[in-house]
Amino acid sequence: MADAIAGLIIYGLSIDYLQLQEGRLLRLRADEVTETCHEILAAASPRWFVVGQAAELAEVLRMAVFGDAEWPNAASARVP
Repeated sequence: MADAIAGLIIYGLSIDYLQLQEGRLLRLRADEVTETCHEILAAASPRWFVVGQAAELAEVLRMAVFGDAEWPNAASARVP
């Protein structure tokens, strides 16, 4: 409880913030969450590390990756 109260004070949130949080989360739409994730990922330039059989994962990675995928231990250097 002390940690929750400390967080409210540190971030300048109202005392009822935690009580109202559930309602705010339930009102979120899937497109809002997706848009926010895209904004965060675009700003951070994340790098993904995937372990597995390249032949099995190649098509999935081609569809999901934000740019080129590098294959350091495979015969093919890049997935277009």
